[in-house]
Amino acid sequence: MLPRGLEWLWLLLVGISTQIGQVAITRALSLEPASRTAAVSYVQVPFAAVWGALFFDALPNLYSMLGAALILSGAVLNRPHATGDEDRPLSKRIA
Repeated sequence: MLPRGLEWLWLLLVGISTQIGQVAITRALSLEPASRTAAVSYVQVPFAAVWGALFFDALPNLYSMLGAALILSGAVLNRPHATGDEDRPLSKRIA
């Protein structure tokens, strides 16, 4: 089934936004350590759930929300600190 009318515009916009996102992820990987960037890239999953709820009325279940909370917690714990010890392992930074 081919898209019709305005659906082509939406399809084009999805393609453009996906390309912009991929370029941003590639740029981030060139600027930050891969371990930090990869951990933050998992935030895409909770954002997809939010967009699904907003635009498609697809509400996430309890397990999806718990998983999103774990992903967001990991991203927060993996964020860089302005203490100058960004290159040290997280376990050494917390102690």
